[in-house]
Amino acid sequence: MTDPQGEMKIYLEYTGLIKRVEEVFAKIAMNRFIVKDPFSSIAEKIYEDGSRLLKFIVRSPRQEYDLAKNAVDTALLSTGIAKAMGLADFTIRTLLVGSLVHDVGMFSIPQSILKKNNGLVKAEQRCIFAHPIHGYNIIVKELRYHNQIGFAALQHHEHWDSTGYPQGLSGTDMSITSRIIAIGDAFSAMTSPRSYRLAMTGHQAMNHLVHDMAGHFDPEIFQVFVSLMGKYPPGSLVRLNTGATALVIEQTDRALQPRIRILTDKSGEPCGEEEELNLIEKSDLFITGEAEVEYVI
Repeated sequence: MTDPQGEMKIYLEYTGLIKRVEEVFAKIAMNRFIVKDPFSSIAEKIYEDGSRLLKFIVRSPRQEYDLAKNAVDTALLSTGIAKAMGLADFTIRTLLVGSLVHDVGMFSIPQSILKKNNGLVKAEQRCIFAHPIHGYNIIVKELRYHNQIGFAALQHHEHWDSTGYPQGLSGTDMSITSRIIAIGDAFSAMTSPRSYRLAMTGHQAMNHLVHDMAGHFDPEIFQVFVSLMGKYPPGSLVRLNTGATALVIEQTDRALQPRIRILTDKSGEPCGEEEELNLIEKSDLFITGEAEVEYVI
């Protein structure tokens, strides 16, 4: 049985991190003085408690602070991947800060371009493609982080198959941190609304990444990400073979058998007491697809 108060507390931790990142971003955007290592306490919180916040990436309503939400979501996903890979502690912490600052170069792009809801002309595209370079300069020269964190921003739009930007790198020419961040950033972007499209569900985003974009990513790291998130990522609303609807709580070692929380019965009536189940232990219960129900955090 779930604890609504405990759940709300965790959700407020998640939104609190977004607001704290936004406060730093606002100073960067206005060229105000930034203390050294402004993301250290935020990064530490994600390092310690990030796994229980993953479910809010696809569950939370649209935030006022889109760039800050993307930063936190990318950091949560990237840290989860890195821990699953068993990377060294120093590398994970470098990756974590790099995830939080990977898109600061967007502050150098005019709002008229960022908010445009139709196609960009070539000059505007070139401006967008330059934001990783701007980001590297901000990170190393203004925020005074070391080059490895700068490279995380510089290379996060590079692709394993050399089709990315700004340098057209391929394979292991990219740092391992940027290869991880590229995956987290892509999923975060797809599950967030834009001026020109609606947000994808977690399930839709996973399908798109697996079937249409897998060639962009380091295949070994991408497989870790798929195992971490599953076909229906944490936070997804699903329908069961009984007709009941449920919320995916966390992934197990079987992609189609996550831990779930039952929300409604087959007639759509809310359950009196929400029950949590591990589908690995329920051979007669399985997910048939996504569900469209209202769920308040």
